[in-house]
Amino acid sequence: MYRRQVPSLLVLLALGAGCTTPGDRDAPKGGSPTPVVGAPTETTTSTAGTGSPMPSSELSNEEAKARALRAEEAYITRRFENSSCLDGWGLTGYTGIEKEAIVTDRTADGVHVEVTQPYWYSTDRDEADGGSNARYRVTPAVIRRTSGDDVSPC
Repeated sequence: MYRRQVPSLLVLLALGAGCTTPGDRDAPKGGSPTPVVGAPTETTTSTAGTGSPMPSSELSNEEAKARALRAEEAYITRRFENSSCLDGWGLTGYTGIEKEAIVTDRTADGVHVEVTQPYWYSTDRDEADGGSNARYRVTPAVIRRTSGDDVSPC
């Protein structure tokens, strides 16, 4: 009886001591934990070789918009590349949805940008055109998706 309880007790002690975290159990073998669907995403931009990072006030609106659009393209690409149900997809639209970025605010935390990114996809049953809407906070070092549509075709 006690031999069956010892392994369970050791697991509980290891969890309680912080030797492992819930993310460790959820991580695929050889990789990092699976991202939470709908969670904000963050991209870090390297500033190596450029001296000290420039303050957000020195980041131009055009650069902030371009970075936010690239980040949204990357977000959709990750979602579609990881969708096994898709036969095809792309980052263009045919329904009048245009790629767009608008600076909505500049704060000490960064430049706040709203983006729209068209896309299309096809499955064995459906073909769809759509667009994602998202908000980003852009600094010289970090691009963070603070909110937006959950793009999940499957």
